Amino acid sequence: MWWDLQMDVDGEVMLSCAPRWAHPEPSNMQWRDHWMQAVYYLPTEMPVLQDEQFQLHAYHDEYSLWFTTKNTANGSKGCVKGQDERPICTCGAHVVCSRMRIGMHNDKLRRQAWVSALSKVILPSSVCLCLGQGSLLPLIAASLGAKQVFTLEDSAMSRRVTESFIDTNGFKNVKIINKRADTVTKEDLDNHKIDVVISEQFFHTSVLPWDNLYSWYALAHLATHLTADVTVMPRLARIKAVAVCFRDLWKIRAPVGSTEGFNLQKFDQLVTGSATISDALIEPQPLWEYPGTALSQPLTLMEFDLTKPVTEQTDMQYVQELLFECTGSCNGIAFWMEYDVCDETSISTGLTQTAKVGELCVWDRYSQQGVHLMKEPRQAHPASSIKLQIEFKPNTGIISVTLV
Repeated sequence: MWWDLQMDVDGEVMLSCAPRWAHPEPSNMQWRDHWMQAVYYLPTEMPVLQDEQFQLHAYHDEYSLWFTTKNTANGSKGCVKGQDERPICTCGAHVVCSRMRIGMHNDKLRRQAWVSALSKVILPSSVCLCLGQGSLLPLIAASLGAKQVFTLEDSAMSRRVTESFIDTNGFKNVKIINKRADTVTKEDLDNHKIDVVISEQFFHTSVLPWDNLYSWYALAHLATHLTADVTVMPRLARIKAVAVCFRDLWKIRAPVGSTEGFNLQKFDQLVTGSATISDALIEPQPLWEYPGTALSQPLTLMEFDLTKPVTEQTDMQYVQELLFECTGSCNGIAFWMEYDVCDETSISTGLTQTAKVGELCVWDRYSQQGVHLMKEPRQAHPASSIKLQIEFKPNTGIISVTLV
């Protein structure tokens, strides 16, 4: 769904918000990050044939639009009684989880990676602990035959959804602990010692990719409840970066200048000054929505050994160099996390295919990446580079990245 706006009385000026494949002038369409298209997910799928007609029923109230479909091939008309009622989430999952998180749950490749990795460590004697929010990993561990699975859920809404998953699947060996990691006692764990710790590295409150390292800090509070040979999954985490030429995303940070005969430099100065004071250097964006060409190979900025206590970690500071490998305009740096679940399995929250310099990046659709959009694009050519300084202070958990 999208808007087509008639901007004048005579209908000579049309503003179409259609996607490229439906736009009346795809070669001359404006880019916009507002007035976007909308997608409505039908309650049930309906098989259709080419040239076959069907009915689309639209409804609305003061706030919402919703739709149903009806196949008219059999000559019937109208909707089944009750289908015209406004859909309301009764399971709670659609309230707790974003579309992106639901997509993550349904990501077959991600799920298979975890099943493959867990099947190598889960034994009938295993006692597992899951760190995260709204994760399916406790159910996977239980289905693989773990003796007991504990999961920490201090969010009431998220806990109710997880409880419904457990009850629906009939698991008796999964227990939800309604506490933060720093308040868990041995009684909460039924006097068990944990020998497998798993984390999907997802928390609802995380903003930037590395914010999910919160699980590393949670694990430190649980040290007395772990066996000496505990298995931690994932075991390694890396912050990755790549230089990008974004086709359009850079425009959200670019000055307007003069347009349509209007000088907006004063506006630019106001916005730029305010952004310098209040905006973070790196912001979260779902980069799969914004085409961009890789100008460098991905680079590992920093690596963390999650099997070692974060309390033993010292300050880290590195200067890394992103080498350009082709000619172009570098207007952004993209950042993401990559996790080694085990020796054979890695999961990326950023690039999902090997980056090919000069070609479009392929990003994970179920994670937000971090991006730094440059005030002034840099002209990239082979043998030139950008230097990044990355610093990690374990006492505060703050990770900062700056251009040198």
